[in-house]
Amino acid sequence: QFVGMGKDLYENSALAKELFEKAKSYLATPIISTGYIDKTQVDKNMVFAGETALSKKTMLNASKLITYAISEKNYNKKDLNDELIDPNKQVKLEIWAYNPKQFSNDNSADDISVILSFKNTNDERIEEAVEYLQKRRLLNND
Repeated sequence: QFVGMGKDLYENSALAKELFEKAKSYLATPIISTGYIDKTQVDKNMVFAGETALSKKTMLNASKLITYAISEKNYNKKDLNDELIDPNKQVKLEIWAYNPKQFSNDNSADDISVILSFKNTNDERIEEAVEYLQKRRLLNND
């Protein structure tokens, strides 16, 4: 194995590229639900996710609203607010089907989970950042 091995395979093998693209359609977003919480409720079980994580991993401009993720087992969804009232006092919280901390080594959600969390986006700037992350981080391994 070597750095860039996946990229070489992806770019030079039509079959590998086709298989990778087909596999993506079977991978689901980790997000179960989303809402808003007060910044004082952020705890050690939460990691950066969504646009916040994507902006840390790409050249996407960071949103004013910080996004975190937490496992559904570690948070009661009843405590989520449906409405954003003040982005200076609240954060967005994504409730995930699994614990995002288990794959995190920098207090941000892992690359694959971040990519999958934007699976159904229609925002062109997000799509470009996700594509960049997918190519750079997953195929180059750097």
